[in-house]
Amino acid sequence: MISFEEIQAIAETGLTLGRDREFFARTWSTAPTLYEKRLRALGFTGLGHVLDLGSGMGQWLRALAGMNEEVTGLEYFTERVAVSSEIIRRMELPNVRVIQGPAETQPFADHSFDAIFSYSVLLLTDYRKALAEAYRVLKPGGRFYLNTNGLGWYIYNMVDGHNSSENFSARDMAIDTLANTIQYFATGQHRPGSSIVMPKALTLAELEKLGFKILAVDDEGKINLTGESGVSPFFPGEKYGHEAVYEILCVK
Repeated sequence: MISFEEIQAIAETGLTLGRDREFFARTWSTAPTLYEKRLRALGFTGLGHVLDLGSGMGQWLRALAGMNEEVTGLEYFTERVAVSSEIIRRMELPNVRVIQGPAETQPFADHSFDAIFSYSVLLLTDYRKALAEAYRVLKPGGRFYLNTNGLGWYIYNMVDGHNSSENFSARDMAIDTLANTIQYFATGQHRPGSSIVMPKALTLAELEKLGFKILAVDDEGKINLTGESGVSPFFPGEKYGHEAVYEILCVK
C-alpha cells in the first residue's frame, strides 16, 4: 500500500502552485474512513459506473473505487489529472480512470453513468451548463450528489481568513468570488476556474427545471439516508446568518 509520504511526494513533484500543495495535504491527510462513511450515508455504494465530476486531487476517487464497480474522474486542471492518475496507478486501482475536460462540455455519451458525485466543484464552473451536462450523461433513475457554497462561506472567508497562508489569501479569494458572481449573473459570462456564489434557491430551481427530482437538501455533511454512524461534516452549513456550504441529493 502506498504511504501518505509517497502520496505527498507525488504532489510536491506534480503541483506547481503552493496553494494546491496545501489543499492536497489537507484532503489526503483526512482519514479515508471519513470519506467512505459520507459515501455510504448518501447511498453511493454498489453502483455500476460512477462519475466523479471535478475529481480534483483524487481523494473521493479512492473511496468511490472501493465501493463501486467502475469510476471515472473528470477534472479540468491538467496538473491535478496527472497527480491523481499517478496516485491511482500506485494504489493499483484498476477500476478508476481520470480524464481532463470541462464540466460544461463533458466528453461522454448520453446516459453513460449510473451516478454522479460532485464535491465542491460546480462553484468553479458555468454551473447552469454543467448541471445540464450532468443531466445528459446520467442514466434515467441515476443519482446525482452535489456540494457547493452559498454567500455565507465567502463572508466567512473575508472576515475570518479561513485557511489563509503565504500561498493563499482567503480574503482575496472571497472578494474575487463576489466580483465573479456579479459578472456571471449580470452577463452570463464565466471565466474558467473562477469561483462564484451559488445561492441554494437558484441551484434547486435549476435542477428542477432540468428534470431532476430532489431527494434531500441539507447543510454540508448532514444528508444521511442510510443511518451511517460517525458521519462528520467538513464545513459549516451557515456563517454570519447566511448559507455557507450545502449539499443536494437528487435523481434523474
